[in-house]
Amino acid sequence: MNNNISAVETVCQHCGAEASGYPVSADGLQFCCNGCETVFHILKDHNLCDYYRFEAHPGVRKAKVELPSDDELQVIATEFTTYRDDQRQLCTLEIPEMHCASCVWLLEKLPALLQGVYSARVDFVKKKLDVAFNPAITGFPALVRVLDSLGYTPSLIPGAARSDAKAKGRTILKLAVAGFAFGNIMLFSFPEYLGLTDAAFKFLFSWLNVALSLPVVFFSAGHYFSKSLKSLKAREVSVDVPLALGLSALWLRSVYEVISATGPGYFDSLTGLVFFLLIGTWLQERTWEAIRFDRSAERFFPLSALRVKDGKTHAVRVFDLIPGDRVQVHHGTLIPGDGILMSHSALVDYSYVTGESTPVYKVAGEMLYAGGRSVQGMLEFEVVRPFTESRLQQMWSNASEKGRPASRISRFASQVSIWFTLGTLSLALITLLLWWPVNPSKALFAATAVLMVACPCALAIASPFAFSNASRILGRRGFFLRNPDIVETLASVNHLVFDKTGTLTDPNEASLEWTGPVPDQSLKSLIRSAAIASTHPVSRVLAAACSAAPLVNPELFEEHSGQGIRMVHGGQELRIGRKDWALKLPSREAEPMHERAETYISLNGRVVATFITHNRLRKGAAEMLEQFKPVYRMSLLSGDSPKDHAYLEEQVPGVFDSMQFRQDPSMKVEALRQLESKGDKVMMLGDGLNDAGALKAGHAGIVLAQDMTQFTPASSGILLQESLEQLPRLMRFARNTARAGRESFYISLLYNAVGLYFAATAQLSPLFAAVLMPVSSISVALFAVWRTRRFAKKEDLL
Repeated sequence: MNNNISAVETVCQHCGAEASGYPVSADGLQFCCNGCETVFHILKDHNLCDYYRFEAHPGVRKAKVELPSDDELQVIATEFTTYRDDQRQLCTLEIPEMHCASCVWLLEKLPALLQGVYSARVDFVKKKLDVAFNPAITGFPALVRVLDSLGYTPSLIPGAARSDAKAKGRTILKLAVAGFAFGNIMLFSFPEYLGLTDAAFKFLFSWLNVALSLPVVFFSAGHYFSKSLKSLKAREVSVDVPLALGLSALWLRSVYEVISATGPGYFDSLTGLVFFLLIGTWLQERTWEAIRFDRSAERFFPLSALRVKDGKTHAVRVFDLIPGDRVQVHHGTLIPGDGILMSHSALVDYSYVTGESTPVYKVAGEMLYAGGRSVQGMLEFEVVRPFTESRLQQMWSNASEKGRPASRISRFASQVSIWFTLGTLSLALITLLLWWPVNPSKALFAATAVLMVACPCALAIASPFAFSNASRILGRRGFFLRNPDIVETLASVNHLVFDKTGTLTDPNEASLEWTGPVPDQSLKSLIRSAAIASTHPVSRVLAAACSAAPLVNPELFEEHSGQGIRMVHGGQELRIGRKDWALKLPSREAEPMHERAETYISLNGRVVATFITHNRLRKGAAEMLEQFKPVYRMSLLSGDSPKDHAYLEEQVPGVFDSMQFRQDPSMKVEALRQLESKGDKVMMLGDGLNDAGALKAGHAGIVLAQDMTQFTPASSGILLQESLEQLPRLMRFARNTARAGRESFYISLLYNAVGLYFAATAQLSPLFAAVLMPVSSISVALFAVWRTRRFAKKEDLL
């Protein structure tokens, strides 16, 4: 048994509740109920008693919860399942009782408690638990029952049905209690205000004030104390610690004066302080709701899918899909919902969902899960459960930017906030010591005012509000960022790297020229069927050139990045791509820089057609590059042949520091890493087809989306093609927003310095300080929003 466990007299070893009436267990420890004793023995049997090392009595008293039957749990499991195959099932559960570091430690030890669990990962802020397990060994009902036995019964209500109404109602109730007590204490303090000397009145009203202060201190202001204790146990100093100290000092001093009959105390100031603090909290919450960024992904993110109706495809928003819809998914694009595969077969890459890169083979009738990518041509499926915004945000967050640090300004603000809090506590102590010999009453008020007026919250929110508002403005202009901190990342970029085909050039403006025999109708039918399943820009041009030919249903389709596509139909193998790929040559043949490179089409190993595409720059691309030239270094990385080198030099002379062609995906990644190693902060702009790795290798990676069926999680942001010519303005706006974030931060520092000066010199009452604290947070947030909007108007973005 762990040495950290010690016997207690009347407190439950597990949860800390009163345990005097419960028999002592065989281990010499006391528990408040059978549930806590059971959990203790489960942990002991699995050598997990370190659970009690992080916090004394960290457990939750196990409530008597009537769980559904195993059959019922199995039915509702789909509501919490994000992926499933024969060997792996992923579930996301909400754990309402999660409250401390011990909870996190224990929940992430689930693999040791339940056979078949691969991993368990906690999101403490959202109280979410992501579990991966083998459904052949353990099932969803067993998982729920183990969690319940530990006292962490998961909420079995789907997330969409829950709201934060309960939390808002509790804030209003606390405010009401504080307001009631404040008003009545003011009334009972009239004898003191009017200078009445009747001892009986003073005695009665003083003790009534003590009684009225109790619900204010322990209920209305209780969260300040609980949060402070938790942060101190974790050896951290949160922003609630100064508030808790100030309130404690006022209340203890007031109670002492009443007991010792040396004065009436400061109960009117204390309750007024809590009342105005809660008003400030309520106003802040309302303000945040009005101007925050990520209210709802579906309101700003137009991710689309191809719905099939009456034999035709129509682009619709992913969030508009309903069960029963038939959806077409092209090669390389995401599956936009859970559903049943209707095509003959499919090969699906679930790396964005599970982290496993090995594709999964599926046959008709099997279940597909949202977030997978088709890697074997086109497929159709019938929607069972649409793609929810929470899963979209979770997938984008998990699939990209994993190794990248948080915003520099945000990190700096967080560090300053911690030291600022410690500095505030020190200043309050110094103020108390300096004023005490002069005037003890004034000393207490001055020290309390210091604790109240200091607002590290204003420091912490200054930059995030600027970035969040900017993210919303950029989203309205077709530039969607993974999170607000990306705004600062964009502002720090000094080197832009562009892909060519589908990024700088417009596939819709490209033309195709047959350089050999023109294929007949039957061959065009095969060519079109292969090309239409691919999302590569050259494939789109080729499919358009063969649009009059009928489609066939291929038995096999493969697309190999940087090489070409392969289709099998009726025993015939069709290959389209580079010469060495089409003819199965051992190595690629190099071509002179300015030679016209042909794309080869082979049938059963024999060349049947060749063609070249004539690319044209997108509208506004040349002007965009010219505007970037004075500000950034620029490079070009293309997987295509160098046939467009001369055309680019003619259209945008001297713009690129370097142009590299025939770059496969791994070569692009290596090129970006070399630039980063030289100290450059690189932003990669590509179409997301053959450059997903490069998008993650640089400082930032932006996908230029031809249409929003091409959402790529491996990116910092997504830019719609029609917004490309606006990119210089958008990047300039990002740089100005970073400036606004710094300005907001400095204003919050100035506010705190001025406020602390007046508080420390006893020129500011605690009550007025309590009003100023939330006002400062709101004013800094509003300044950040106003400043970013002004910069947006300057760039004509509003």
